[in-house]
Amino acid sequence: MLSFSKIKKVPDVYLAEYIGESVKFIKKRVGLFCSLTFSLYFIAIFLWFLFYPKEFTSLEIIVGGFLLFGGVLVLALNARARSLFAVKLNAYLFTALLLILLVKLGVVYEDSAEISSSTFVFTLFLVSVTIPWKSGEVIFLAVMNMAAYTVNFLYLKQVQVSAQSAFTGRDYIEGVIYILMAVLLCWVIRWHETERDIENFVLFKKVEENNDQMKNELEWAKRVHKTLIPKSVSNQKIDIAVTYLPVYYIGGDYARYDFLEHDRMVFLISDVTGHGVPAALLVNRIHAEFQRFAKEGKMPGELMHELNDFIKEDFEGADMYLTAFCGMVDFRKMTLNYSNWGHPPQYIYRDKTGKIDSMDPQTCMLGVPLEDQNIYEEKIKLETGDKILLYTDGIIETMNEEKDEFGYDRLKEFIIKNHKLSTGAINDLLISNLNSFKYNGFKDDICLMTMEIKSHHGLFF
Repeated sequence: MLSFSKIKKVPDVYLAEYIGESVKFIKKRVGLFCSLTFSLYFIAIFLWFLFYPKEFTSLEIIVGGFLLFGGVLVLALNARARSLFAVKLNAYLFTALLLILLVKLGVVYEDSAEISSSTFVFTLFLVSVTIPWKSGEVIFLAVMNMAAYTVNFLYLKQVQVSAQSAFTGRDYIEGVIYILMAVLLCWVIRWHETERDIENFVLFKKVEENNDQMKNELEWAKRVHKTLIPKSVSNQKIDIAVTYLPVYYIGGDYARYDFLEHDRMVFLISDVTGHGVPAALLVNRIHAEFQRFAKEGKMPGELMHELNDFIKEDFEGADMYLTAFCGMVDFRKMTLNYSNWGHPPQYIYRDKTGKIDSMDPQTCMLGVPLEDQNIYEEKIKLETGDKILLYTDGIIETMNEEKDEFGYDRLKEFIIKNHKLSTGAINDLLISNLNSFKYNGFKDDICLMTMEIKSHHGLFF
């Protein structure tokens, strides 16, 4: 009775899931079919009573009662059905009940028998469109409708024929043609719908598998990317706390520090335009180049100049740029040389004076196709207890519900208020404040590197 030829087009690996999903979907559609039938029937008899009260009989109410009882029974069976065969059998049972009741009404209202084929055509369309049959199953529905139509005709002509009956053999043949045309149309619709449903299901599963694979690969990329971000460290000369919060699996923010010989430390914090995989790939290249330049002992100004040339040459036309702040601390001389290319102002809290010094950008972003051979670098003195706060713009651009940004002023107020905390505590509290401030999540990656300069007299690495 049921045709499963189309299911053969579903790959074996998806077959069990396809059948399971089909069972769930068809169970819902059987419920919809019953509900639509109840609604249409009772709306029809209400309108019949409203406009033709003299022709209305109690038979309509009785038929409606049988329809309702049969529908409830089918819904109860449908709720317990677990197989594709069972749920479609329920749909066939309710269709059979509906056709039997239509035949009964057709016999009673014999004066309308010559146009009864339209009722069966409507029923065929209702069943075919509501339930996702296979094309072969539509043929069985057609046989059921044709049988009901034929029984209606034969009963009127041979058992209950009256002088008023005008249901002729010609009317019957015209009705058969009308029904067959509807069958052909329903068959074509269900053929294409079934093809489309299977193609969409298989396509969805493949997309789902690709997404799962991509998610797994992104998880691995995230783990690799996190290895580029250094861990917090504390030694006799400096405390460094690093916090990194990417918006996506991987992001475009980057921070790094390296201790060099001759009692020096070089560091970099940068922010690539954009997010996700392209930004992370550029970060990986930046990491490699920074490590190479750092080992060569280049000062921040020269290092950033070389990094800018590298990005312009290797990523020409990619429209990828980055802001970056590079610094070198000399622990013997207690100095900081820095170069700021388009990065937000970075701050130093002066422990002795209680003031904040701002290290503002000195030129445009790295990678911008401009001819600029200048070396941008400044030098400042450091004191024991000074705190350096390095960050990316995800912090200052965090917005609250009123669309106000966290901004520079709030950040400086936070530094002044909490300067006595350890570097790690400062990072944790700042992130906590941002979480309380933000509305509807962070919009950009966040990278934070806080340093505290410690006593240096007579200490060497």
